[in-house]
Amino acid sequence: MIRMFPFLLLMVGCVSGDYTRVIVNEPVDTQAVADLERGTDLQVCLDRLGAPLRIWESEAGQFAMAYGWIRDRGWGVSARYSFVSYAPGASFTYDDQLKKMQGAVLWFDDRMSLIDAKVGLLSDLIPPRRRPVDVDLLDDQPGES
Repeated sequence: MIRMFPFLLLMVGCVSGDYTRVIVNEPVDTQAVADLERGTDLQVCLDRLGAPLRIWESEAGQFAMAYGWIRDRGWGVSARYSFVSYAPGASFTYDDQLKKMQGAVLWFDDRMSLIDAKVGLLSDLIPPRRRPVDVDLLDDQPGES
């Protein structure tokens, strides 16, 4: 296969390389998250960490706040070839950067006191979003018996 590599390069219409650097949001101080103790007030957490990226309520009446950031870089190579010189070309790009988002999640009780705080990949810490329950508005019209 290695011997065929130069021949394959001759068949390719365009080869390009790139260096990409991705920065999304400012990271929170993970030591500041680790220093938060159970029972810490919500306002203290906000003062230390700033505004969260996402807030949601859990089933038990508790709520959670997520902070997320990406710091990523790397090299890439792409190759394109057109089988017919007059045919339009097409390309497709997929990126899963959000799966690599680091973050911190803080859980609070109904008194707005910290229950737990964890740091890691947000995809591991945040539960998947649930779709709201479908409501059939035609079943219960006002005035109907």
